[in-house]
Amino acid sequence: MLVRRYRRSALWEPEQQQVTSKILNAVAGIVSVRLEHCFYVELTNPLSSQEDGILDWLLSETFEAESFGSQTGLAGTVLEVGPRVEIVTPWSTNAVKICHSCGLTSIKRIERSRRYQINTISGVELSAGDIQNIYPLLHDRMTESAYVQPLTTFESDKTPEPVKIVPLLEEGISAIEKLDMSFDKEILEHNYNYFANVIKKNPSDVELTQLDQVQSDHSRHRRFNAIWQIDGDTKKRTLMKTIRENYEKHKGHTLVAFEDNSSVIKGHNVPMLIFSDPSKPSEMVVENIDVEMTAKGESHNHPTAITSPSGAGTGTGGRIRDNQTVGRGGTAIAGSTLYLVGNLHIPGYELPWEKRNWQHPFQLETPLQIMLGAPKGAYRYGNEYGEPTISGSTTAFEYVHGNGVNAELFSFTKCGMWTMGVGWMDGRHLHKYDPKEGYQIVQLGGDAYRIGLGGASGSSKTLGSQAAELDWNSVQRANAEMEKVYDRVIQACIMMGDNNPIKSIHDLGAGGDSNAVTELIYPAGGKIYLRRIPCGDKTMSVMELWCNESRLAPLDHKQSSPQARM
Repeated sequence: MLVRRYRRSALWEPEQQQVTSKILNAVAGIVSVRLEHCFYVELTNPLSSQEDGILDWLLSETFEAESFGSQTGLAGTVLEVGPRVEIVTPWSTNAVKICHSCGLTSIKRIERSRRYQINTISGVELSAGDIQNIYPLLHDRMTESAYVQPLTTFESDKTPEPVKIVPLLEEGISAIEKLDMSFDKEILEHNYNYFANVIKKNPSDVELTQLDQVQSDHSRHRRFNAIWQIDGDTKKRTLMKTIRENYEKHKGHTLVAFEDNSSVIKGHNVPMLIFSDPSKPSEMVVENIDVEMTAKGESHNHPTAITSPSGAGTGTGGRIRDNQTVGRGGTAIAGSTLYLVGNLHIPGYELPWEKRNWQHPFQLETPLQIMLGAPKGAYRYGNEYGEPTISGSTTAFEYVHGNGVNAELFSFTKCGMWTMGVGWMDGRHLHKYDPKEGYQIVQLGGDAYRIGLGGASGSSKTLGSQAAELDWNSVQRANAEMEKVYDRVIQACIMMGDNNPIKSIHDLGAGGDSNAVTELIYPAGGKIYLRRIPCGDKTMSVMELWCNESRLAPLDHKQSSPQARM
């Protein structure tokens, strides 16, 4: 059974104003918006009056008793959006744990929706078309949906799609071409030849999607490792060799470079406070540790261009994850961000050199939207995780060369979002161990969702070469709290020093498990139990479960022994 509670707050006025401004750009006649949260509480048994009081105390949060209750405080035109019913959100997981800790063990699930009362100019009524235009502005279509009617159940009639077999042997190479993947001509022919002529079998959609991610330029750096020919002149060095050349000649104090998730520079022997027994609450002791400094920088351009708050937020989160997964475990200290965009065209502040003589790609956010959303997403993630952003830079640039039909535009249209961070690691954990038989493959972090699909291949494609829906699908969603939770696990393992149970650790990024797990177990191989992967959406197909990068999580393999305590 489902029961509902409603909450409003005077503290939400800024958010209400932001939503009003957003809607006004799409529908005329809007005066204001009032926001209300609705809590849908799923129960296995009815609550007693005492339990009802505890639930109300937990959900009301603030001291605005008149703004909380079992009846809605909104009237008129009310639009409601909330999590898709098949998705158990991280917020719900935490809320249920809190309720159980308070004795409310009959609570099975809690989800929170947002209800918007749309106030219009007197005499103006919203049409069905107006409402359809407003709904997409109120929610994230990958994880949320419109509630045309209040929910009565969390049950869904959706089932996982079966594994699809691609008829490559019957239809030839065109069977792969129909799938709208990022394979270029050479890789497409290579994959076709392997399946058709070497192993002589039809591939599944799972196999091809995995190949699409791991063979992308994002994951393999094929362009950087390729021999270039420019105007008929074949270059002797690859771009990667050119980049590495300075390091090869002047390694200095560098301990690790171009071979792990972060680089490592020689640090110092430092007295540090650590737990005497990191596996449980224990006294703190001082131990002298060789602390080496780590550094990592990476771009997150494609996701930030599609939806800047999530793109920049997960850019910061992904980079923190690289600081964590260097060697046999590390941690982040501080970060920096850089943004490169086109001309901003700030309303009421047009600058002489800002020309509007071209059409901005519809699937990308504008430079102004990016500069309003990306820093907010990156800084919010850092704040929630506990990492300060201590420096940054922004450039807005466009240049038109030539005139008329010969004019060429040079601009940061597909924006640049760069995140850099420094951290530290124990010198005893500098290098990963090779996988061995008997090692356990362990995944830390949150649940899998049907989001962040195709991030590696999407970011490697030419702008506009795939559907806008696929661009949106490829963007991860941020969850800094979960990253901090599993960071504590990594830190506990690091504090075990010589007994660190982590033998190797990799980040779960582009391509999801399909990329990270195979990298972790190479060259030994391993057995993967797909349905043991933590999942918040039971309707996900095998392809979606194996290839999504919705989580910000590391994978490691630990030696199977009593000492490897988790």
